Amino acid sequence: MAVSAIVRSVPSPNLKRMICGTRRGESVMWASRIGAVWSGFDQPAWILLGAVLDLVLGDPFWRYHPLNLVSFGAERLCNPIRERGPLASVFWLSVVSLTVFGTITALLVTMDWLSVWLFRAGIVVFTFWGLPIRSVVLKSLAVYHNLVIGRTNESREELSRVAGRPTGTLSPRDLIKTTVESVADNLGQAIVAPLFFALIGGPAFLWLYKAIAALDGVAEKGHRRGEYPYRIAHAVHQVTRALPEALTSWAIMAVAATEGRFWSTWESVRSSPSPGSVWRFGHSQAAMAGALGIRLGGARMTNGVLALARPVGRTERNLDPSMILMAVSLMIRVTVLVSIVGGILLVMITGRWL
Repeated sequence: MAVSAIVRSVPSPNLKRMICGTRRGESVMWASRIGAVWSGFDQPAWILLGAVLDLVLGDPFWRYHPLNLVSFGAERLCNPIRERGPLASVFWLSVVSLTVFGTITALLVTMDWLSVWLFRAGIVVFTFWGLPIRSVVLKSLAVYHNLVIGRTNESREELSRVAGRPTGTLSPRDLIKTTVESVADNLGQAIVAPLFFALIGGPAFLWLYKAIAALDGVAEKGHRRGEYPYRIAHAVHQVTRALPEALTSWAIMAVAATEGRFWSTWESVRSSPSPGSVWRFGHSQAAMAGALGIRLGGARMTNGVLALARPVGRTERNLDPSMILMAVSLMIRVTVLVSIVGGILLVMITGRWL
């Protein structure tokens, strides 16, 4: 109101056009900045640099890591709405995920306004924080090392950090199997999926996906699977990860083809669709099992409780600790393949690298 009155009171038509044009120009400028933040395909080099830094340096654990803050806030908001029906759960999921998305967007827009190099540094840092490549590698190798020297209890502790769930009294054979499954799950859900969303929509969409995944994990705590927060968060997470999981399976098949195991991997994936997935070829565990020539899933005893999972793959090789090394090697090669192919495709489509 006040701005409009001032503009109407200006006697000169040229001055009026200049003022209004400036306001429209500022709106276009800020819209272009937001568009730049949401266009990861225009900045593939900086996103991939963040992935390389994570692989080389690793994302150190600290209390105020953005993902820890997201999980903490989601858990605090989740407790009051557990028994309030589906609408409250939808509101909870929307508030948390959109808050994370809006915060990352606002930070990157501000960085872009201050300096283009600060903006690029922000892309690198937020991508670096959003990927756990080196962390998965080191924790999986720690499980392998402790198994080889006979420290089974230490292996269980390390595996609980990789798998994100209690490992109880798993036998050495089940420790190997669960570690390989965790590597496969992390490859599809925690590495390829964030990279996919970052390359398509930038770090803001990467962290939107990370928030949805964190909400799924928070709602699952305490085995509250029958409650609305878990059912809704899990359903949304399944949908968002479906395409990246499918891409992961195909990437594993491509890498397995270099070792002459394409058809065994294809058969494992084709015959074992992911339970609950909207994509038939979306099961990274099945692809991993076929690529390694082992059988995953099945029955295992944890803390005196028999757990059943759909078996995938066929037993062609002995399930010994070396399978963990092979799974980690496969994970790294798939990550490199996805990064290179994704970067090349985006450069071909957009004609831009930096």
